[in-house]
Amino acid sequence: MKLFWVAAGAAVGYVFGTKAGRERYEQIMATGLEWANKPAVADAVDKVQGLAGQGKDALAEKLSGATDAVTAKLSSLADTGPDAVTTRPTPVKATPAPAG
Repeated sequence: MKLFWVAAGAAVGYVFGTKAGRERYEQIMATGLEWANKPAVADAVDKVQGLAGQGKDALAEKLSGATDAVTAKLSSLADTGPDAVTTRPTPVKATPAPAG
């Protein structure tokens, strides 16, 4: 997938950076459109979109579970009061018994 983005970036850079002029631009665009309209490319695009949709759904499910867990934890902490979260036992200093 990285190779695709590198190639796409190179193509875009070439199209916008070329000094070949409008004719070369039109030729490149026509070739790109021809390539994009091929059935194999359309199938690949559909497959990638399907995989992205599945990934999006899986991510949404995991995030939903995580937010539910955080909400439950915060609710349980709120039910026990703020002292339950921040209070730590204070050390007791020993004092010597009065001499007597």
